[in-house]
Amino acid sequence: MVPSLCESDLVFFVFTGGPGHGKDYLLGLLMLDQWFQENASFFSESAEWTITGHKMTGDDFADRDTRIAFQKTVAAAGMLKYHLMVRRAVRSGKRYGFFSRHMIDGKVYVDGGIEELEFISGFTREEMSRGVTHVIWCGPPPEKDYEQHNPDDPTKKGFRFESYSRAVDLGQAVLVAYRDHHHSVHEVHGTEDPNDKYRALRRRLHELDPNIPDLE
Repeated sequence: MVPSLCESDLVFFVFTGGPGHGKDYLLGLLMLDQWFQENASFFSESAEWTITGHKMTGDDFADRDTRIAFQKTVAAAGMLKYHLMVRRAVRSGKRYGFFSRHMIDGKVYVDGGIEELEFISGFTREEMSRGVTHVIWCGPPPEKDYEQHNPDDPTKKGFRFESYSRAVDLGQAVLVAYRDHHHSVHEVHGTEDPNDKYRALRRRLHELDPNIPDLE
């Protein structure tokens, strides 16, 4: 259970999608807006522990049990950070909370699906989505824009390990995972103009909660 979130009045938005789908970019733009600075708290990923554990495979672990033990250790630290951030937001008195990814994201990164995720995290699937008001799924960017963030030099900022097709597949898998476990999932898509996705996001947020101002 996530008591600090479930017992609060926060209107809680989770941004999700595949790698390079613009979650952090969109959240960054919201953070620059004065209205959101005054009325919202922003959180880092709570799913990072499952993704980290998933990527450390192969030679990093001798067997699956060792990997799961590692994931459970990382999960404990990740959930502690999650609780502290949400409690801080509740005490701030702000009405809205925004997260980049949430626990359900981890479902597509573990071998055993939702059952293994429950085992690793210590949360049931119902508890993972409890307290989340809306899920915003960010659609994939045009391939040419994604490839710009996947340069040949892996030392450059923004390098992505996933191919574009793999990123799109992961994004679709995350969308299905949230639809399976949450009733309020909303898609946001853009065009070749990167600002269009932000405009679409602001319209969607206003539709979901008229107290959140639209850009227009």
